[in-house]
Amino acid sequence: MTVTKKNLNKAGKPVSYDTDLSHEELIAIIDGMQDTFYRTDSDGWLKYISKSVERLLGFKPEELLGTKLSDLYVEPDGREKFLVAFQEAEGDIEGYEAPLHDKNGQIVWVSTNAHFYRGLDGEIQGVEGTTRDVTTRIMQQQELNRLKSTLDKTLDCVFMFEPETLNFFYVNEGAIKQVGYSAEELLQMTPYDIKPAYSEAQFRKLLQSLTDGRNTTLTFETIHRHKQGHEVPVEIFLQYIKPENESPRFVAIVRDLSERLEVQEKLRHLAHHDSLTNLPNRLLFMDRLEHALTRYREEGQVAILFLDLDRFKVINDTLGHASGDKVLQMLGERINACIRKEDTLARLSGDEFAIILEDVFSSEVVMTVARHVLDELVNPFVVEGHELFITTSIGISMSPDDGEDSLTLLKNADIAMYRAKDLGRNTYQFFSPDMSTKAFERLSLETSLRYALEREQFMLVYQPQVDIETGKIIGVEALLRWQHPDLGIVGPSDFIPILEETGLIVPVGEWLLYKACTQAKAWQKKYDTDLRIAVNLSARQFNDVGLVSIVDYCLVRTKLPAQNLELEITESVIMQDKKRIGSAFQAFEDMGVRIAIDDFGTGYSSLSYLKRFPIDTIKVDRSFIRDVTTDSDDAAIVSAIIAMAKSLKLDIVAEGVETNEQMEFVTVKGCSAMQGYLFSEPLTPENMDKLLAKHR
Repeated sequence: MTVTKKNLNKAGKPVSYDTDLSHEELIAIIDGMQDTFYRTDSDGWLKYISKSVERLLGFKPEELLGTKLSDLYVEPDGREKFLVAFQEAEGDIEGYEAPLHDKNGQIVWVSTNAHFYRGLDGEIQGVEGTTRDVTTRIMQQQELNRLKSTLDKTLDCVFMFEPETLNFFYVNEGAIKQVGYSAEELLQMTPYDIKPAYSEAQFRKLLQSLTDGRNTTLTFETIHRHKQGHEVPVEIFLQYIKPENESPRFVAIVRDLSERLEVQEKLRHLAHHDSLTNLPNRLLFMDRLEHALTRYREEGQVAILFLDLDRFKVINDTLGHASGDKVLQMLGERINACIRKEDTLARLSGDEFAIILEDVFSSEVVMTVARHVLDELVNPFVVEGHELFITTSIGISMSPDDGEDSLTLLKNADIAMYRAKDLGRNTYQFFSPDMSTKAFERLSLETSLRYALEREQFMLVYQPQVDIETGKIIGVEALLRWQHPDLGIVGPSDFIPILEETGLIVPVGEWLLYKACTQAKAWQKKYDTDLRIAVNLSARQFNDVGLVSIVDYCLVRTKLPAQNLELEITESVIMQDKKRIGSAFQAFEDMGVRIAIDDFGTGYSSLSYLKRFPIDTIKVDRSFIRDVTTDSDDAAIVSAIIAMAKSLKLDIVAEGVETNEQMEFVTVKGCSAMQGYLFSEPLTPENMDKLLAKHR
């Protein structure tokens, strides 16, 4: 075999010369190579393989001679794949990579260069070539591919760019999605192309703190500009790395902050807004009030309108809280339409709202807004087929006259609101200094009321109910009074609402029921009479799940016959949870306790409950009786109520009868019983005892 070699002479010119090498010499050279040389016949049987195969696969050459290369391929169709690639390369293939099994069954990746060899007649005799171990490179490449796949799947974005040109040379899938450019487009760009907040000079100055060693990493927030033009808030973790045997580069890990900032904004909104109406809550209201007072401290005024809905609890008790919530939402929208954009409407709590009017120069302006709000609520709220009429009481305070700080202004507006309620509700009142005195008195009254029961300051008075024809006392109504140690006898209108608001009506009502039953039993025993005792129950008491048990307990302990106890309730109580109310009514009917509807005709509910529930007595409200002889409308209403009650076979009691003319009217219409000052005012137990003795 002739080999041509080239060399350089002393003059540096190439010199070629031929030399003959023996077969043994060539084999020695082949066996000494790192690459493994092999030769097969035309059927793929190994005819020769160099000694280096032992380093490559662990086999000695003689162990492989007479075998096929296909026996070494990891993939079952490995040889077929090789032949396809070999033919496509027209019998001269370079760098074909495939996995082989070594002697121990381990995988060795090899790269093969091969070609056909031919005989003297030019016919193909087989394949010969060289193979080298590329396992390390393949494994490294696989590892790189896995890492790249991981980077592409991460939520973070990865950008790598050159220190000199600042051109990107690697971006992951996250980076492509974040800024909307393709990989090809990004690889033609630099970081400041997608960072509108920085020029190239500014960006290089930022990077210098990393390249000069002052910082190892930088973390900062900035803005990336999307290909479509919108901005993306991001957090960047930037490193400067110097890999061994490679050029330095910058690596930026970028996190999209849009979702986090959106969540933060939602949390901030929730912290400062009412979840039901989406109006500012008390926290945001007070913050805006502070800013408004600071802004207009030298010139201009700030006004506070404190709104409390009138008798809103009736809606919740009657139609349920879901309907009440819808009313609050609609009400917020209506009130918002009454104020300017720069003003603030907030929901402070349940049915309490407040308005900040900024930069007002006269009380007339504030008065106009208050009137506008009241007028806006004149139209009914339609909820689930019901027309609901809502009114509100408004208290107004203005800086600096009514207070220079937010807490004082809000407190005084609250005080003025209570004054509006005292004046009949559905109106507004400006704060005046004397209101503070009245508010303090109310607070003092509430405090004293909390101790009134345990200090035995409550008492009962009794107003008789009489048969109109015979004048016989058929029953008495127990009425609560408060013997205040300093104020004397306090009327029910002054303290009953406070008992309701504070929930004290429940324990006080339990005391009243037991006391009344005890007194009624004593009179029955003393005068041998079938006297009936009537006791008022409030909505708050009726909502107490223990009411039925309390009534039963009082009857058992006092031994008062159940039919001699009549529980008086208003129409609004009946229209609460009808299922629960019906259950309680049934329990009372099973006991034998009577049920009376007090103040009949003043409610707004359907009369179907007269048929649905076991009701025994209707009490015609005193507001109709008062003008029954002078007002044709009242006369018609009373006549209709009495006629309806008679047709339903219900007992009728006319309340508030004070004149003979009133008594004569209800008598003619068919009313058999009355209660009022014409016969007797409410009496102490002692005086009631004397009256019973007189009528014995």
